[in-house]
Amino acid sequence: MFHLKTTPPTEATGDLAKIYAMFPKEVGVPEPFEMLSASPELIRIQAMNMGHFVHHKSLNPHVLALIRFLIATDRKLDYCINLNKGMLKRAGMTDEDFDDVLKDTARAPLEKRENQLVDFVRKTVSAPSYASDEKIQALRDQGWKDGDIFDALHHGTSMVALSILFTALRK
Repeated sequence: MFHLKTTPPTEATGDLAKIYAMFPKEVGVPEPFEMLSASPELIRIQAMNMGHFVHHKSLNPHVLALIRFLIATDRKLDYCINLNKGMLKRAGMTDEDFDDVLKDTARAPLEKRENQLVDFVRKTVSAPSYASDEKIQALRDQGWKDGDIFDALHHGTSMVALSILFTALRK
């Protein structure tokens, strides 16, 4: 429930029903996404944004889910923690992996370069001044393109914006 009028999946019709159908039935429509139904244009934009990441050529779904999990953990967003943890568990992460990655992002069960990107995003979202020419060059040296770095950081910062809206508007 939200302070604003939103449309639950059971009442969605037309374009909104099509947008909600993007989510697998076993996952359901995430509450923060349902919140966006208060603004038909913004939920459409968010759906396009989601499509961009679903079909991203360089950022795989595990990297993106780990970014969301870590940002949600840092911001204490239980719903997003559980949702993304579930996705990562289905991909093979264990409880021990989660304990390790929360202590040290470099210990995530991803490629070294992916761990470096995830670590960069988490630290930059927490302290924007963390980003520097040297840190960005280190990511480039690992094969990341500027667009990949931007997209990953955008993905992380979008979690912050949604978390503020969700916290403010959820009853």
